[in-house]
Parts: sequence; C-alpha cells; structure tokens
Amino acid sequence: MRAIAAKCVGGLALTLLYGCQPTSEPKAEPPPDLAQLQQNVAELQRAVANLSSTLAAQSSDIMTFKFEFEMLHDKTVMIDVSTPEYQCIDTNTGKFLISCDNVQPYAQGQKLTFRIGNPNLVTFSGFKLHAKWGRRAPTYPADNQQPNAVGTWQTATARWRQSLHDKDIESTIELKPGIWNTVQFVLSPATPEELDYLALSMTTDRVSLYRDKVK
Repeated sequence: MRAIAAKCVGGLALTLLYGCQPTSEPKAEPPPDLAQLQQNVAELQRAVANLSSTLAAQSSDIMTFKFEFEMLHDKTVMIDVSTPEYQCIDTNTGKFLISCDNVQPYAQGQKLTFRIGNPNLVTFSGFKLHAKWGRRAPTYPADNQQPNAVGTWQTATARWRQSLHDKDIESTIELKPGIWNTVQFVLSPATPEELDYLALSMTTDRVSLYRDKVK
C-alpha cells in the first residue's frame, strides 16, 4: 500500500509540475518593411489620382455632349457679332441664312441689326427668335492633369451657364423670298462683352402664298 501511495504521490507531483509550466508564446511576425509600405501607399495614391483624372475627363465630355445635344435639339446656331459672315439656321419650316450687320449701345443693352435671307420660294409672315447671350464660355484647361483643373472648369462652366440671359423675340416683318430681310432687335441687359456668346434659334409659322384662280 505504501508503494502504491508513493507512486500516486509521485505521479501527482509530476502532473502538477508539468501542468504549471508556462506555455510557449507563438513567435511574433517580423514587422513589415516600412519602405515597402510607403511604396504600396504611393502606388495606391497614383492609381486614385489617375482614376480621378479619368472620371473628371469623362464628366467634362458628358457635359460638352449634353450642351451640344441641346443646341442640336433646339436648332441653335452660334452668332459672332464681330463678323458679317452668315450662318445657316434651321427652322421648323425650312432653312434660312442669318448674319449680324451691326451692334450699337441702346439704353441698358445693345441694338443688333441682322440680315435674314430667305432662300425659299415663299414669303413668311413674321417669325420668332429665341436668343441666349452672355460672356464667353470658360476655356477647357490645356493642362488637365493639374490637380482639380477639370473640376474647376466644370464649376466655372456651370456658373457661366446660369449667368446666361435669354429672350423671346417676335416680329411681324415679312421674310420675302430670295432677298436679305433687315431685322433689328434689342438685347438687354447687355454690354459688348456680354455678346461674346450669342446663340439664336428661329421658328416661323405663317406662310403667305398666292391662291390660284378657280376656273
């Protein structure tokens, strides 16, 4: 019995001895290389910058296409008041020619003298013009890789579009066929600098024709 008790005591002592020994901690991973981390961050920054530039360019293209689509949809033409060169303007009843002959100050605005050529074979009794005018549009940045260059242009363009004036002009002047018809109207408020951008659209809805005699 004493031998058995001794063995039991010895086994218990070994169990307590090994059970109380501290367990070994897992070895800590070596810290990552700082230079490699900096390189990874730099690459991510370059990728984000390239993506931002691409998105900004695409956004500016969408804005430009939208503006041009609106002009085509409204059959709008750009008029340079500093030159007498004519433009072809498309209307709901056919094509006309339009040219600015003269601009002079008038009250708080500008009086414009236009020639409207009617190449059609009929006389149009009156017409309507829709004018939109203002200062010159912001120029797209040549160096669009500069930080926020495109974003600044987009903001300036949005403000410019909001600053434009517009006016509906209705005239009872007959647009006779085969000649230049002189038309005058006033845009106000307007300074000479605020005619750097002038867009016109035109509609006609009354045609004058001779009736054939009934036999």
